[in-house]
Amino acid sequence: MENIMQKATKQLVNGKMNPGEMSLSDPIRSLRKCDLGGVIFGCTHATIAECHVNQLFGLPSNHINYVRNIEEGLPLFLFNYIDRKMYGLYVAAGPGQLNINPYAWTDGGSEKTPFPAQVAIRINTSCHPLEETEYKRVIFDNYYDPLKFFFELDHAQTRSLTALFKPSQNPINLRPPPAIFSLRDATKKPRTSKHERRGKGEEVELRQSDEETISDWEVLAESGSSNSNLNSNGSSSNGDTWEDKREKESVLVTLRKMAVCCQSRDPSSSRGVALVEDSTSRESCLVGGLGSYENGISERHELLQTIMELRKHITDLESKQAESARLTARLRETIEQSHNKITSLRSRLRRLESMLQASASSCTPDPPTASYTQDRDNSCPLQQFVEQCLGSDNVIYLVGGNNGTSFLPDFDSFSPSLDVLTPLKAMSSPKSYVAVAALEGKIYVAGGYDGSWFDTVECYDRTKDEWTQQPSLSCEKGCHSGVSVDGKIYVLGGKNFSDYFSAVDMLDPLLGKWINYIPMLEQRSTFGAAALNGAIYAVGGYDGTKYLSTGERLDMREPYWKKIPDMKTIRGCHSLAVLNDKLYAVGGYDGETAISSVESYDPRMMRWVMEEPMKCARGYLATAVVGASLYAIGGVITDNDVILDTVCFYVSLSLFLFLWIHQNVLFIFHHFPYTGRVCFVGDMGKGCVRMILL
Repeated sequence: MENIMQKATKQLVNGKMNPGEMSLSDPIRSLRKCDLGGVIFGCTHATIAECHVNQLFGLPSNHINYVRNIEEGLPLFLFNYIDRKMYGLYVAAGPGQLNINPYAWTDGGSEKTPFPAQVAIRINTSCHPLEETEYKRVIFDNYYDPLKFFFELDHAQTRSLTALFKPSQNPINLRPPPAIFSLRDATKKPRTSKHERRGKGEEVELRQSDEETISDWEVLAESGSSNSNLNSNGSSSNGDTWEDKREKESVLVTLRKMAVCCQSRDPSSSRGVALVEDSTSRESCLVGGLGSYENGISERHELLQTIMELRKHITDLESKQAESARLTARLRETIEQSHNKITSLRSRLRRLESMLQASASSCTPDPPTASYTQDRDNSCPLQQFVEQCLGSDNVIYLVGGNNGTSFLPDFDSFSPSLDVLTPLKAMSSPKSYVAVAALEGKIYVAGGYDGSWFDTVECYDRTKDEWTQQPSLSCEKGCHSGVSVDGKIYVLGGKNFSDYFSAVDMLDPLLGKWINYIPMLEQRSTFGAAALNGAIYAVGGYDGTKYLSTGERLDMREPYWKKIPDMKTIRGCHSLAVLNDKLYAVGGYDGETAISSVESYDPRMMRWVMEEPMKCARGYLATAVVGASLYAIGGVITDNDVILDTVCFYVSLSLFLFLWIHQNVLFIFHHFPYTGRVCFVGDMGKGCVRMILL
């Protein structure tokens, strides 16, 4: 038994064995796999760097019963037997098993590892280590000895221990620290057995092997006596820490050993003092050489880190270059297609000009309404004809909706000047009650309803005619509103089956995620929202108990919402548009019936003014502004839930005179494919079409 303890002591001193693990059968808790919440592994100053560099933890073989229960992702911790600090946070990178690296923590693989129960790890979060006074109260039930504890943790202990760690801004240092055993290794002697005279004739028996040094037992004995001088904080009475005393004792033992070696060569005891002094100078040289060696290791590690970063940077550049090449090819194809289209349009224009020259009077198209007659009589017939045939750049997009029988995934563009409705690529699923906003030529559609609520967000790219998925909203909802300001998308308010919201979510396309922004003063659904002069306005709506006439405003330069004057009419399920630097609240529902009234708000005057009402009362309609005209399309008459197929133009005839012109959708938009396709926003179970102008 004494030989076994001597061997364990030798491994401890040489840094090949963790203190506290010298017994042949350490007790274990034997937790079941389902009850195992985390595992603590051991290390010393000599082995902690290798644990981090190789990303491998190990324990003696008698711990394999619970190490085998470790699965990928299980929380792990590292206990340093020397300073008794707990390090974290780590997670298992794979299952625990025997001999992942059979030569780990040995001298260059010269022998089998003493810690074969191993698991691969990765650093989850770099944190400050915990003192024993901090973590002992959490794992107190694991202590079976004043200085020993079980390494198995249940789920409650793991959560409590994890909560103690505080993240560190500095990553875990992977540089191998200076170790005491490096001095002993530098002074190893070949195996020998003889008696030498020392001092006044005292015999000293020197028994050493390739793995043993003279200082092993002396370090252990003197460390035991020095421990009695340590206070509760691990420092001696003269201020030295335990580690400082250990290092001083190691140097002292090395000097003694070198003196013995020199005496073995020259028995003259009179030279003992000189030999000690000479050994002191040799020790200084040795320490300096070891310092240079460790600096070289540090520089090599930093060089490897730089090489890895450069390789990663090169890989990123190659992927970006490939993406740029693909984008360039698509742009060339688009340019070629555009060139062919321009050539075709020029040919068509030349044919139209020849036709116009042949019969200018007969080919001049009739204006759609009498209100345009005087303006068009004063313009050039060629310009009128080209505008009628080629149209303008302003296009209205209609998103989703309900045609009275089912929800629609349709997505169409309408050119008012050409009177042409063009079907585009449909959304991934049919929906209504969506929030729509345009940003940098792209259309974002958030949330919605098709019998259940959505939290998904899709983005339409006009240049590719395709939809892409974007980060989802924080919750499922609809009946909300979307606006874009200063390069960001804002989704306001809304509702779902259980809640009404005042929350505001902001999407920054550069960050690629939604951020909780400043909430509104009131809960609102089926309300109108618009952006004007860099500020967001939210007006009217329904708060879950009543319809509202209130409004509020958020200036991007201020961190809070402000109330604005109330509308003259309570309304929800209406539409809000911006025309001539004013807000127009159009139609809606006042809690009892659909209304046709229209009122405008001038931020400079800070008051609402009643405008010319629509010819037909409607709620759940959609609006868009093209030029100086405000379009109101579709909607519902809530008295009998009749879906409308009509459109109103709000036309400026002069500086102070505006007129609604009421026409049938099938007459003006003769290509409109759905006779009863409803255009509204609300929560009455009909779905909605949202219109947006780019």
